[in-house]
Amino acid sequence: MTASINTQVVAALSAAHAYGKAIATLRTTLQGQLSPEVRDTLLPYVAGYYKVALVAKTRGEGVTLDTEAKQFEACKKALQRMTKDIVGDATPAKTEEVTFTRAQLAAIKLCHEAGVTMKMYGKGVAKLIK
Repeated sequence: MTASINTQVVAALSAAHAYGKAIATLRTTLQGQLSPEVRDTLLPYVAGYYKVALVAKTRGEGVTLDTEAKQFEACKKALQRMTKDIVGDATPAKTEEVTFTRAQLAAIKLCHEAGVTMKMYGKGVAKLIK
């Protein structure tokens, strides 16, 4: 039994290392492309691996996965996972413009000068709110 477990652990680690290496290569190859472009590039290859047919989109141009295919869910998840692993979180978080009053800036300056960390500040605000 121990040999069987060892064999499976080695197989899993080997697959994980191979996946990581392939993703790094794809990341270099597809550098600068956004998530939809990377997905479109990977789509025929992932669909081919899972033997899922590509069908014309009902809206817009291009092709998509056949939702009736036996391996549709596995193919979709693999495509999503690979796209995310290659692109990462490429969608920048939307930041809203923040303006401060003079009193607020003075308070922020005092906190900074006193060495208050973000963690300390959060706990202090939590105590004030109680």
